[in-house]
Amino acid sequence: MTTKLVLDINDKLAEKAKKYAEERGESLSTLVESLLNQIPESTIEKPKIKNPELVKKILERNEPLAPGLEGLVGVLKDVTDKEVENIRWEYLKEKHGI
Repeated sequence: MTTKLVLDINDKLAEKAKKYAEERGESLSTLVESLLNQIPESTIEKPKIKNPELVKKILERNEPLAPGLEGLVGVLKDVTDKEVENIRWEYLKEKHGI
């Protein structure tokens, strides 16, 4: 299965990419796909945490939260994952006019 993707890039860079792909006997789509395949899976799967010890302290409530955030703790405790997904879906439908 493939997905159509529209990119906005500099005209000169687009021409350079087309010429490069043509010289290699590839389509521009194949060239872009091969370049994107070079992105390591680990980059996609999980972002790196800059300070894992601080995150651990916050989750264990051993580190004070930034001022103003204390009031947000527990706000969503009665909201299920399904409800969050439904809210997200409704937001995206409205945003994209679906």
